[in-house]
Amino acid sequence: MTDLASMCYRNLILPVPFIPIECEETQDGKFHEIYVYERQINRDMVDWLGSIGLRAMHGRYFYSPSTHRYNLHVDILENPDEYAYLNFVFGGKGSAMNWYSLKTDQQKFTITNAVGKKIYGYKEEDCEIINTNVCLDSYKNFATLINAGIIHTMINPSEERRCYSWFLYKEKRVCWHELADIFKPWFIS
Repeated sequence: MTDLASMCYRNLILPVPFIPIECEETQDGKFHEIYVYERQINRDMVDWLGSIGLRAMHGRYFYSPSTHRYNLHVDILENPDEYAYLNFVFGGKGSAMNWYSLKTDQQKFTITNAVGKKIYGYKEEDCEIINTNVCLDSYKNFATLINAGIIHTMINPSEERRCYSWFLYKEKRVCWHELADIFKPWFIS
């Protein structure tokens, strides 16, 4: 595993559950990406995150119908190391996230995501896969720390998938390396 590959994700088992948030915008069966906020998170999770010095002030909710696949992308135009998330996935049996490196002499391009934010996009043929993680079901207290500053995608082969993806903060957003250190006691892979 290359250094870059080892920085893509860490699966976790947490001491408290994350309770899914009801999002009415997902009732039409199409892909949705919407913002969610700390006030919507169950109190046990907010308190536990606080006990380890973190806040999940806001994040995004992704609803993916079966057979949905995201385009290859990086979630930020600047400072990609800052784009780590704590993901909670419900449903989407067999769904996986893939991470990639850009082949030599290939180019990124700017796209706009579903919430109107500019991000970098990539053509799959211009990239090489470096790591894959089959998503774990958060009903069993599983979560995944993901690095969204590395080219990635999500493939959902079989059923509806709901993912809550939280930005974590101290005084400012916490980067991948620091989050990996904080969450190390809960690593399962």
